[in-house]
Amino acid sequence: MERVFLYSFGGHMITIHPNTLLKDLNDTFSFSCKSGFCGQCKSTLISGKVLLTQTPIAILADDEILPCCCKSVTTLLIKA
Repeated sequence: MERVFLYSFGGHMITIHPNTLLKDLNDTFSFSCKSGFCGQCKSTLISGKVLLTQTPIAILADDEILPCCCKSVTTLLIKA
């Protein structure tokens, strides 16, 4: 099984597997609504691919994601 590595610039390295919901990583991201409404977990996707699990309401730049609305598809590099 392919492993996916999530790096945060805070010094964490967490090993996760494909199709992991990023909102389950409570120790890495700060969440409030967990539904894409508030934007509190907004992060910059440096490289990799995620799949939206729901359409966020918060306004995002082209390189931003809301971890509460995503699951991993490939290796990720995220500035959180």
